[in-house]
Amino acid sequence: MLAILYLSLLIPFSFGYNFNCKIPNECRIDYFNVILLSNIIEKNYFKLLSMQCDVKSDFQFDGHSPLLNENKSCLIEDNSHQISQVLILKWPSEKSYILDSSFKIYKLFEYLDYFYGNINLNIMNLRGFDISLIESNLNLSFNYSVKINMLFLINSEISFYIGKEKVKSCQDFHNKNVSEISSIFQIKNSNYQGFINLNIYKCEFK
Repeated sequence: MLAILYLSLLIPFSFGYNFNCKIPNECRIDYFNVILLSNIIEKNYFKLLSMQCDVKSDFQFDGHSPLLNENKSCLIEDNSHQISQVLILKWPSEKSYILDSSFKIYKLFEYLDYFYGNINLNIMNLRGFDISLIESNLNLSFNYSVKINMLFLINSEISFYIGKEKVKSCQDFHNKNVSEISSIFQIKNSNYQGFINLNIYKCEFK
């Protein structure tokens, strides 16, 4: 099955949409240009309805149920009932943020549990990834199985951090007594219990 790459070019609304749940204040539903990886040279784009959240230092999902009325799950669909379960987390373009425990990623997972089916998650404009996304004082396990089918890293640096310090060698793990890694790359899909599919576009390995 062809993987789909979601690019960050916003285009104006052309169609209506339906979303039967609460939308976080920093998020909106829009149409984005999408390209198939196999057609990246031909640049055959089509429109895809997605939810995008503009992430800053104080942004996080609140952990409360987004369901409205008697809905049993959240569903993004256009007026022709075409379903598109895509979530885009877009940090500021200067790539100054590291995805770490302050984001409270477990609240994102709780939010996604309310969605119908699997989600394709886009992450944009990050400077790196902390190897421990769960705060130690919360006594939570990172043995998460979530409704994420594909993870797209776009326009980000593939660097790893322990706290604010960049990991440069295996010795850094030893010096910090790291016994377990719980970055976003360790999450598993809830349906098949394997690691989620990872796609990388316009990223730098540093």
